[in-house]
Amino acid sequence: MKRYLHTLTLRNIKNEKGVIFPIMLFYLITISSSLVLLFSHTEYQKEQLQWSDEQLTIQNLINTAIHDILTGDFTPTSNEQTVEFDYRTGKVQVVYSTSDNKFINLKLQVVTNNAFNYEHSTIIMYNI
Repeated sequence: MKRYLHTLTLRNIKNEKGVIFPIMLFYLITISSSLVLLFSHTEYQKEQLQWSDEQLTIQNLINTAIHDILTGDFTPTSNEQTVEFDYRTGKVQVVYSTSDNKFINLKLQVVTNNAFNYEHSTIIMYNI
């Protein structure tokens, strides 16, 4: 009888170890996959924020360059002329010409401090 009780106790311990391992494995896999998902989501949000900031910087450079060219001393001609502006957040090269006395054709090349290049073309109205 004593031998039978000892074998029964050993069998229960082996079964408990066999049950605990899959449960712990399931918990560890769940926790690690949650952490990986959280990390990848955080990195994605950081990347989106950087792209948004870069786009805002480009838009500000374009608006500032157009404002500076309209308020500066320049005479629009039918020949293409180039003006470069150097700002704190980047550089803008503006190539401008006129097709008639009312409109100015602008080609802007924007280079931010992060070495991101962007080209933009527009036509603006000019009052002579």
